[in-house]
Amino acid sequence: MEKMKEYIKNNKRIVISGVVVIVLLVAGGIWFAVQSGSHKDTEPKQTEQIEQKQKKIEKEVKLDEIKPLIDKEIIKGIKDYESDKGAKVDLKKLVSVDDSIVEKVEIDDSKIDSSKEGKYEVIYTITLKGDGLNTFLKKNKDVKLTFDTNADEIIVKVKTTVSIKNKKQAKEETKQSNKDDKAKETVTNNNQQVAENKPNAENSFSQSSSSSKPSGGNNNSSNNKPSSNNSISNSGNSNTNTKPKEPVHEHSYDIYVPEKSHTEEREVPVTVHEAQYEIIDDWYECNHCHARFDLEEDCFIHCGDVCGCGWSYKLDREFTGWKEIIEYQKQNVKVVDEEAYYMCSCGARL
Repeated sequence: MEKMKEYIKNNKRIVISGVVVIVLLVAGGIWFAVQSGSHKDTEPKQTEQIEQKQKKIEKEVKLDEIKPLIDKEIIKGIKDYESDKGAKVDLKKLVSVDDSIVEKVEIDDSKIDSSKEGKYEVIYTITLKGDGLNTFLKKNKDVKLTFDTNADEIIVKVKTTVSIKNKKQAKEETKQSNKDDKAKETVTNNNQQVAENKPNAENSFSQSSSSSKPSGGNNNSSNNKPSSNNSISNSGNSNTNTKPKEPVHEHSYDIYVPEKSHTEEREVPVTVHEAQYEIIDDWYECNHCHARFDLEEDCFIHCGDVCGCGWSYKLDREFTGWKEIIEYQKQNVKVVDEEAYYMCSCGARL
């Protein structure tokens, strides 16, 4: 026991170094065991999350299901339209989107035949950015979507209709119908007026004839006839006074008014890729003789006692992939104040 004490007393530096080494080894072993266990628990979840994030979703939805995005002006111009027969309507000019959330909109209007009346189907294929959409939904809790948005890319297909109508013919038919109704009304009024005047004419005739009987001459009968003729002719003249009908304006939606917009500076979510590495080996190295040590304490003793210099920590690592990080950057974003539309010369809009 005394020899051990004497040895420790004479070799304090070596004994302290050994104790430090043992403590570091034990602590390192415990740390390594804990990290290995936690890594095994979290690694499958991270892998599953990455795989889930990278999938693409495609779904057909109804127009009402994207109405929350339309109400928030993320998408504009997707709805049912009516167009005049023979008129050309460019649906692409009527659509505008928020570029930070919507990547693109494709329109399939190949079924439309503007030369024939009827209802035609139009398919809008909307590609949404998963990161931008989910960030928008987190900030706007009141917006609820019925389709899944947990993906890098969400593709939804929406069906609408374009109704081709012969508006000019419909207006002419309405105009002719109004004319016929007014003509019937005029004939009815004339018949009523004639019916009202007929008893008056008979009464005047009977009175004139009764008054002529006492005199007994031809002059009385001749005087009665003109009065009867005058009453009939006057009634006829009253029915011929009609005002000319004013012309009805017909809409022609041939004036295209482009959209009105401006730019605003907004914070937009941007995906940034950060390189990931795995450490293969690490060590402590003497700056003079380049000797390698696993423990910093050993390198410290060597550099202090042998070389009298400093040391460095070095490592070998291997590239394992990229990690996506969402950052917010200020960008100029187009904001639509008024959608594009077609207009008549009188100011009516389509």
